[in-house]
Amino acid sequence: MGEVTPEDSIRSLHEVAASTPGRLMKQELLRLLKPGPGDTALDIGCGPGGDLETLAQRVTSSGRAIGVDRNPGHVRRGGPAHKGIPGVAVCLADAHALPILDQSVDRARAERVLMHVDDPSRVVEELRRVMTPRGRVVLAEPDWDTLVIDHPNPDLTRAVTLFLATSLIRNADIGRRLPRICVDAGFSLSLVTARTVVHRDFRSADAVWGLERVVAHMVDAGHLGPRTAPDWLHHLRSHEFLGAITIFVVAEAT
Repeated sequence: MGEVTPEDSIRSLHEVAASTPGRLMKQELLRLLKPGPGDTALDIGCGPGGDLETLAQRVTSSGRAIGVDRNPGHVRRGGPAHKGIPGVAVCLADAHALPILDQSVDRARAERVLMHVDDPSRVVEELRRVMTPRGRVVLAEPDWDTLVIDHPNPDLTRAVTLFLATSLIRNADIGRRLPRICVDAGFSLSLVTARTVVHRDFRSADAVWGLERVVAHMVDAGHLGPRTAPDWLHHLRSHEFLGAITIFVVAEAT
């Protein structure tokens, strides 16, 4: 099975953002973040910068919208795309060591980022370092143990979702850990909530969860037979689809 290219990654991010669940989640996070004129807003794991223009509009020309991502392909795409937008910067950087001064950020967001990093606690500690005393952080992360997919073979389906959570997601349980990690870093949380994201279309679910890639990994690893995998996917594509996952959201005003 081929590796995921930067173009594949960017296309997947766009598909997630364009999906109905993706749009609704981004709208809710923006409402909770409340960026305003003059704020410095930070987007951790910004990808090609899909949320930066919206942040820039809210902070106006008197503020700044900074995107940080460790993927060079994302930054190469995002930098030129936002060139000329006042106050917008896309930086190649590691979230474990942000190139940002202490207490210089008023608003910070991260969405489905901590599940990929080496040390989520360290990233949250970095956020705490860069936030101003009256800043606000909003984080959203899925808990992959809550992923459910309707299929007439529930045992096989559980094997797929378990493989995804235990073998392909670095921090699959980050959703449930998120409040504790934030409090341990010194944040005082004003909101802890959960949202169940429902997909009724296989294509949109595959864009978010990578089901075809997961099944291909399982075949490569010998966990699924080369005939079983296509049959499982064919049913999902050709019948009424239902899949859901819980995303935990925390917000904080220091």
